[in-house]
Amino acid sequence: MVDSRVRRSHPEPSKVEAWLVGPWRRGEFRCVRPEAAPGEQWFELDRIEAAEDAIAAGQLPQPLVLLLAAPRPDWTTPAMLENLLARAPLTRTVVVAGSWCEGELRTGRASAGVHRVYWHQFPAWWRRSRSRIEQGLPPLWSYPPGMPVSESLYPPTETRSVLVSAPDYAVFQTLRDTLAPQGLSCEWQQSPTNRRPDSDHSPYTATAETYAAGIVDGGQLDARDSQRLKHARQILGAAAPVTLLLDYPRAEHLARSAEAGATTVLGKPYGLDDLIDSLQVTTPPRAK
Repeated sequence: MVDSRVRRSHPEPSKVEAWLVGPWRRGEFRCVRPEAAPGEQWFELDRIEAAEDAIAAGQLPQPLVLLLAAPRPDWTTPAMLENLLARAPLTRTVVVAGSWCEGELRTGRASAGVHRVYWHQFPAWWRRSRSRIEQGLPPLWSYPPGMPVSESLYPPTETRSVLVSAPDYAVFQTLRDTLAPQGLSCEWQQSPTNRRPDSDHSPYTATAETYAAGIVDGGQLDARDSQRLKHARQILGAAAPVTLLLDYPRAEHLARSAEAGATTVLGKPYGLDDLIDSLQVTTPPRAK
């Protein structure tokens, strides 16, 4: 039972009041579970019903954001979310959907009034939100659900070079053309598994000093994906961030990708701002 005497003063603008609701310490969610910043006190509850009861009884102050881990489509219902929104209209609710929820929207609709982020998208989404708060900007959860929020409206003043390892040269071309306006100059990594139609496949001689970051386009992290990821890490050295793009990532992919040298894993389709943000990250993903 939560102590009804628990109270906190209004947080500083840079602080986040958050509730973690659901199985955040199990399955894929334990790999992406966010941590409270110094000076913050977060609360964890097992079920959405417990969150409703705590709010109704006034046992805890209403948080700025409620992060709801949903392992299955039936873990919550629209009625549950509507009740939660009615009890805490100023709290923003974010549904972090697990692997079993990937086909949910093909047979149903997303609940109105809540943000929805897949678990493998959540680290980048959360990192951008915290970064915006530190800059004095509204976090992503403060905008209407589904509204695009971009930090890439204006080109930067300097150009950074990015190594791209992609088996399909057309993928490289897309990344090159998309990232160029953002001050990121992409160069394709030639290798036996990356074949350009008009290339003579000459030996690749890039060095770590050449690039500030790397992108590896993969599928389901098979042996070739792992080989190309390790090769990119060898070229870039230990410090540069390397982003791995995967189809339908799973929890085990995070551990394997971290061992092979990735600092960030993004599931396809990914957001442009999330990709740009990942190329500046220096902390490796949590591998458990």
